[in-house]
Amino acid sequence: MPFGTAYLPDEKVGFDLAPAGYVEEEFVVSGKAHLYDRDAAGNPAARADALEYETRMLVRRPRDRRAFSGVVHFEALHPSGDRGLSWASLAPYLVSAGHAWVGVTVTNMGAAALAAYDPDAYATVSLPSDGLRWDVLAQTGALVRSDTGPLGGFGVARVYASGWSYTGSLWRTFVAEGFGDRACRPDGGPLFDGYVFAISSGAFFGGYLTLHPDDPPIEADDPRRTVRPHQVPIIELLSECEAETNRATRRPDADEPDDRYRLFEVAGASHINRRVAGGVEQCQLRGRGLLPADPEILETPSDFPMDRVAAAVFDNLEAWVARGVPPPRADRFAYAEEGGPVKGGLQGAEPLARDEHANALGGVRTPYVDVPTATYVPHSTLASGDAGVPRTPEGRVVALGSLIGHKVPFEGETLRRLYGTPTEYARLVAERCAELAAQRWLLPADAAAIAAEAHKVEF
Repeated sequence: MPFGTAYLPDEKVGFDLAPAGYVEEEFVVSGKAHLYDRDAAGNPAARADALEYETRMLVRRPRDRRAFSGVVHFEALHPSGDRGLSWASLAPYLVSAGHAWVGVTVTNMGAAALAAYDPDAYATVSLPSDGLRWDVLAQTGALVRSDTGPLGGFGVARVYASGWSYTGSLWRTFVAEGFGDRACRPDGGPLFDGYVFAISSGAFFGGYLTLHPDDPPIEADDPRRTVRPHQVPIIELLSECEAETNRATRRPDADEPDDRYRLFEVAGASHINRRVAGGVEQCQLRGRGLLPADPEILETPSDFPMDRVAAAVFDNLEAWVARGVPPPRADRFAYAEEGGPVKGGLQGAEPLARDEHANALGGVRTPYVDVPTATYVPHSTLASGDAGVPRTPEGRVVALGSLIGHKVPFEGETLRRLYGTPTEYARLVAERCAELAAQRWLLPADAAAIAAEAHKVEF
């Protein structure tokens, strides 16, 4: 059983692949990769000597090749615990669609988690520098498409690259620095058919990575922080937390052949919520005393379903690439007329405009904010205090409470005033869910699930 396996049967944690007809495989991948410096024009230039590396690749795919859709979702595993965050958010969608998923360790922090968990099994994993990740991503991405790779003979048709938080920033940098243009299939086409940069703000200091650990960071107003036209579609998927810092790097949506772009800001969503947190990696590390329990917050944890919104976003990306059907466009958040620091927010956060229930105005909408039973706040207060600790390979310090969302449930009197009865509330939610499914903001199954959950609300 690999570290970061899909399912822990004894603990009933994760997603059980067997009933879905899926299998999980782990591979060792070795190669040579370059470090990159900047040339006189400021562009990446490979150093002469390539360095040997060895990493691991996790693959989840249909057992039967005939059940495979031809689509692979490829992600760099997050350095914090070498986690697959796209898988954690999308597993039900990926399996229902017959897609495969591949995760690759690309950071020293991730490799350290492997070594701590099982020093024998992962003794040979070696990434001499985090600056090798650009070549490692391109090489392992090419291996996924190769006839001699782990999906050889499966008929891979499209590969989508995605990342969340730090790895969303990683992919933004990969594209902006030209690595995405250099990564090509044997026929000259792009290696990756589309990208999703999730919960990563280009304007935030951590929204753009350096070429290698000693490379100085680019300036806050550098144009590379804003997504520029690219040969394949790019979607930025932000919660309120990142949107508060992203004003400077916003740009218009586009549908041109060489500039297909969407920015989706999701009202009610936070950087971290407990629906998809606390996965198998944390469970495995805690089982060996290598990780403390999740910190408690003083408020009621958020139950906002960012995973359900994300499933529709990724499905829209597939429709865009495979069938030429552009995703819908969403209104952007409005910012409050009176600015100033956001209490509990990230560095540089600007307050969003909010409605009479203190929920964000604009953005991608769901019944959670259109037929609300609570106020959704993208920041929280840790019960133990929050001085901030290093959370990235670069040692950046981010206060954890600023990333965890919470909700403030309405009192029964407010719910009765808004909806009269629970039956009427459930009817309004079902009506809104049907609209959102028709507009492709929710997949039909997720819309039905939200509508069914509304019947459990009492007041």
